Amino acid sequence: MQQLTFNFDHPISGRALFLPVACPGGSASCRRFSCDGIHPLLIPVDYLKHGEWQLELGWTSGNSSYCLRRHFTVGTDEVLDSKNL
Repeated sequence: MQQLTFNFDHPISGRALFLPVACPGGSASCRRFSCDGIHPLLIPVDYLKHGEWQLELGWTSGNSSYCLRRHFTVGTDEVLDSKNL
């Protein structure tokens, strides 16, 4: 299974928006998530077409909102070149 992994030290909830960058035939996708702060947040990407994508991870914690943007490439067998993840 292809997935992106994030570690948070506190509970969060939010959304993961996937935008195609250089991905012929790719379409945007949005997924909701929550994380208990104990276990890693695992976001599956095996349903995305091969190519370059931008992830916009938005979440809330307490009274604050956050946004993280990262580019990554989905390859044939695994997520390749996960820049700064």
